[in-house]
Amino acid sequence: MNQPSNCNEIPASHSQRYNRWQGLAIAQTSVAVALLSALSVAGLGTALSLLQNREFVAALQCKFAFALSFVLFFTCAISCCLVVITRAMDFRLTARTVRKRSNLEYKKSLTIFRLTSDKYGKLTWFFFWCACLSLALASAALAIAGSSVYAPSFSTMRPNPALHPSAFGRG
Repeated sequence: MNQPSNCNEIPASHSQRYNRWQGLAIAQTSVAVALLSALSVAGLGTALSLLQNREFVAALQCKFAFALSFVLFFTCAISCCLVVITRAMDFRLTARTVRKRSNLEYKKSLTIFRLTSDKYGKLTWFFFWCACLSLALASAALAIAGSSVYAPSFSTMRPNPALHPSAFGRG
């Protein structure tokens, strides 16, 4: 078993596992951001489709929820873009930090726009959670607006005679 020579040294097997885990975490975050982006654009498309539908007339008190869903879906899409940008800056500065540690003559700055890698990491997670929250709220707002239009039609639907129990001799 690889034992470290001092307390600050990490065994090679631990380092490899950490690097593998870090790669998986990066990949999963990318998938989550792509999913949030796709769902926010799909939500915008659904809302625009409903807006063009002449039969879709939301109740007065639900028109605000419908308008809010547009703003929140758009906020989610923008937040996802900002997640990608801040992650790229974080990776870039992390690579510079690694180069500087291995090469003392490395001269590039460890900040971009006066922000360090740690700040970009925190911004990335802030925008990620903003995207999650805005997608959830936008979906709820769109569901509220849609239910004001379509819920009454579900309660007044007539049963299909072909599916009624008496049609099968059970009534």
